[in-house]
Amino acid sequence: AIREAAQTLRTAKTYEEARQAYFALQAREEETDTLFSIAHVRNTIDTTDEYYEGEVKWLQEEFAKMIPLEKEYSLALASSPFRADFEKEFGPQLMKQVDAALKTTDERIVKEKIREGELCQAYQKDSALATTDFRGEKCNFYGLLKHMESTDREERKEAYHAWAGLYAQISPKLDAQYDELVHLRTRMARTLGFETYTEMAYLQRGHYDYTQEDTAAFRKQIREIVTQAVTE
Repeated sequence: AIREAAQTLRTAKTYEEARQAYFALQAREEETDTLFSIAHVRNTIDTTDEYYEGEVKWLQEEFAKMIPLEKEYSLALASSPFRADFEKEFGPQLMKQVDAALKTTDERIVKEKIREGELCQAYQKDSALATTDFRGEKCNFYGLLKHMESTDREERKEAYHAWAGLYAQISPKLDAQYDELVHLRTRMARTLGFETYTEMAYLQRGHYDYTQEDTAAFRKQIREIVTQAVTE
């Protein structure tokens, strides 16, 4: 379906023909995105469910393998003679997303994308399975939340300490996963010509008009204004 849509975009004689190809692929993508969302939700509800763990893993691998096709489609859409028509109907954000996709996806990082998905899934699972005893109750991170929001100050304090202790308990495993993920993402970014992963991540998250400098200014405002107000 992706290749067919790309081919139609390249050969379309009218904007309507190109537009129909765009919508046809979008409908198919909505179906696959829904399947992934269902699998992901059921996997996070019970991270010990091997079926949905395998389902998410398989979908992540297949999505990564489709990167060359996705890039072919994005290139056809970006270079379409009807680009201005798409922007007029859907706004400039559409083509910003397409242009960003061309910069952040490539068949050279397919293996890394598959590994990235595995690491994120493992990190999530190990975090979800971690438990601690708190006031006679076995709690995971989510179970501690209600105690962290208690009206009793001492209970909140104990819950926060339990939360920190829970992370300390599993930190060696999480640290190893996170460390590999950092190196992996840095390697992907440099393969695609970025100096750092941060530059690549801004495009992946759609921050086309929101720069690292903007983020630094926001952090500074939080530190100097919001934090001071909360302290008072």
